[in-house]
Amino acid sequence: MIRTTRWNEVLDSAVWLFSTSGFTGTSVQQVAERSRISKAEVYYHVNGKEDLLYHICHYSIATLLSDIQKALKGQEDSIARLRTIIRIHAGFFLKHPHNLAVLNQQMRNLSAVRRGQIERLERGYLNLIRETVGDGLRQNVLQRSNPTVAAFLILAMLNTLDRWYNPRGSVRPPELIKQVEQTMLHGLVTCKSKGKQ
Repeated sequence: MIRTTRWNEVLDSAVWLFSTSGFTGTSVQQVAERSRISKAEVYYHVNGKEDLLYHICHYSIATLLSDIQKALKGQEDSIARLRTIIRIHAGFFLKHPHNLAVLNQQMRNLSAVRRGQIERLERGYLNLIRETVGDGLRQNVLQRSNPTVAAFLILAMLNTLDRWYNPRGSVRPPELIKQVEQTMLHGLVTCKSKGKQ
């Protein structure tokens, strides 16, 4: 097996190429060149591009879900749980800016069986958010809403950060996470303005 650090370089190279050139526009040769290893060495450990794509997608959603599940243990307050979900998801994006783009945009290139495995993990994540929103409704700490719609809205906001956010811009990463939390959990309208409605 390629040494762990070298294997990570291969995956990082594939992530970058898949996110910038797309799955079909990337060759194993390009991945090898960017990783500074031979094409034969890549093929010794994976069967081809789809293996690389599967590893990237699986790592991304499995790591995200596992990190969130661990952080939520012992938390009962629904708002605190939602805040944890937002912080970890946004933090994962900031640490791995291209992974979620590949997961969300290139997963369609996986075989049906492998795509189904990733989709099961994604459904588990969606259900976790939906259940957390449902708990918040039962605790009467969230505004009345459809938990499924709310869960999809949260994921839509978090999964599209890669399309517009520039970490070198005026909004620094900690401020980004804070503002996503604020907008998602409290909205944009002030209490004063809500009273006028």
